[in-house]
Amino acid sequence: MMRVLAAAERSLNSVTVVHKPSKREALQNTTDYYWEDGFCVFTELYLAKKGECCGSGCRHCPYIPKHVNGSVKLKKEFLKNL
Repeated sequence: MMRVLAAAERSLNSVTVVHKPSKREALQNTTDYYWEDGFCVFTELYLAKKGECCGSGCRHCPYIPKHVNGSVKLKKEFLKNL
């Protein structure tokens, strides 16, 4: 039982570290993502570059229908802004 708890604790610690950007990353300007409240938020441009929706409920999902795994059709508004 202790081994399972120790493994779970290591897993949780590694996840927490992933969501904490370093000071350098927090100041970095990119077109692919930005940091908000310790979480990485992907931009529409990055999500469109992926080629299809992942179905994870991304905030800036550019696909129609939104948040449906495998969607490949992009929103007209997004295409106009390219």
